[in-house]
Amino acid sequence: MRTGKILRRIAMLLSLVMLITSTIGTTYCYIVTKTDPITNVFVPGATGVSTLAISKTVEHPLGDDYAIPDNIRFDFNVELGAYYAGAKLNTSAGEMTVDASGTLSVTIKPGATFGIEGLEEGTVVKVTEKMTSLDGFAVKGDATKTVTVGANGTASISFVNTYTPDAVKPSNVTVGGVKVLEGRRWQVGDSFSFVLEQKAGENWTKLGEQTVTYDAENDDFSKFDFSDVFRALTFDKVGTYTFRMSEIVGTLENVDYDKTVNHFTVKVTDVDMDGKLEINTASGTENAAVTKTNDGYAVSVTFNNTFVPPVVPDPDPITVQIGIDKIISNVGEATHGKGGFQFVLKNVATSESLGATSDDNGKAAFSLTYTKADIGKTYTFKLSETNQGFAGMTYDTDVHEITVTVSLSENNELVAALTMDGKSVDALNATFENTYDAGTPVTPPTGDNSNLTLWFILMIVSSSSFVALVVYDRKRSRI
Repeated sequence: MRTGKILRRIAMLLSLVMLITSTIGTTYCYIVTKTDPITNVFVPGATGVSTLAISKTVEHPLGDDYAIPDNIRFDFNVELGAYYAGAKLNTSAGEMTVDASGTLSVTIKPGATFGIEGLEEGTVVKVTEKMTSLDGFAVKGDATKTVTVGANGTASISFVNTYTPDAVKPSNVTVGGVKVLEGRRWQVGDSFSFVLEQKAGENWTKLGEQTVTYDAENDDFSKFDFSDVFRALTFDKVGTYTFRMSEIVGTLENVDYDKTVNHFTVKVTDVDMDGKLEINTASGTENAAVTKTNDGYAVSVTFNNTFVPPVVPDPDPITVQIGIDKIISNVGEATHGKGGFQFVLKNVATSESLGATSDDNGKAAFSLTYTKADIGKTYTFKLSETNQGFAGMTYDTDVHEITVTVSLSENNELVAALTMDGKSVDALNATFENTYDAGTPVTPPTGDNSNLTLWFILMIVSSSSFVALVVYDRKRSRI
């Protein structure tokens, strides 16, 4: 039994040893396999870490919101000395190896800081910016600077570059337009002028003036072009430049001039920071049309002028007088007055007739009134005297032909051109002369339209009755 007790105690001791061993092994394996690796992150100027910080900035005129392109970088030589030749150093760009001369070649982006860890106190560092091939950039100050790592194990050095892009001319922008005249045809002497202006602050500066003048030999006479004036401009700053074209109000009568103001803008940028500004876009902001072309932009404006005929009042009517003089040539002692003679004015086209009677002085007249509706028309009349059959009167048988042509004068007045018997006259006056002879037998009026058949029948009946009465009377006397 004693032997069994000893064996149990030995077994317990072995179990305890195995428990302790397995516990330690498990914990060790967990630490090795489960703990994440520790990574050192370089932070320039961090307390307790020996660092050199080299910073790079660029001064430019492109505005606070301008983002320097990612491809803009600058190269430096960092001379650490022979002590660091071949050394591997932790930097902000990762682990780097110093060359045999103790120099690191590094590249720094604008606005970034390049850092080197592990430099010993008292290390003299010489940093030189290499000459850049980037256009428009220049080192501000010294290209080589020296710094010593201090007792706190840190040092810093900064470099500044300036960027000045070249100005740009709008050589890829055309500016022009066309003049349209509505309401009438172009005429000799028609001329219209236009101005191109640039906004400067709150004011406008006149850049040029163009004039189009009617030219029947040139199909493009109505087009104007400011391209040469515009391309002579120079833009030396990033920004939006504003322009306008307008028409100068002229003096042509009854022409309504185009008073629209045609604005357009040109945006100048430097997206690529390649050493020169560029025309980014051209846009029409009011009435102006801008078209993108293969190599740039075309700004075009159309000015419309309208001819408005003047409102002319209707001309006043005019009256044409046709005067008549009645003359009586008396034969013998007996005389006849001039009054009471009748005249007829007959419209040849319509056969309508007007009548007039002479007064005691032998005067008679016709009055013809014409209005705007008669403009361009010609009226033809026949003027004659009526044979009234006065005893002893020989009537004038003349027939006068009269024409009246109505037109409108430059003063908006009706005028009448007159002719009588084929001759142009200023006034219409006709004379009719009759001869009076009291001893001349009266000639019965001709053209009696009485019923001759009736009278012939009455004559036969009367004759027959007369003969019958005579025969009857003779027979009675024989009885």
